[in-house]
Amino acid sequence: MNREKKILLVSISFAVAGWFTAAEMATSVGAFKLRAMNAEADAADWKRQAGKAYTEMLQARAVAKSTAVQVPAGARIDCTMKTTSKCEDGTIYPPQDY
Repeated sequence: MNREKKILLVSISFAVAGWFTAAEMATSVGAFKLRAMNAEADAADWKRQAGKAYTEMLQARAVAKSTAVQVPAGARIDCTMKTTSKCEDGTIYPPQDY
């Protein structure tokens, strides 16, 4: 083999290896994005469950048979406003430093 054919063969080999590497990286990026989306969904579920547990804890600490619950300063409340202007089915999330 002469020198030009060797250089051409090496160049083709590098090009093929580059294409395989690019395809593998594209596949990996897709897999990582899917894992990130699943992790975010899991985090949202855990946050919702923690908020429900925190709300139930506050209600349990409230005076027996009282509907009033003392909400700590800095807490965030998520609720649904239905036909009335009352907060129904509310979930209380703890303050940041809790």
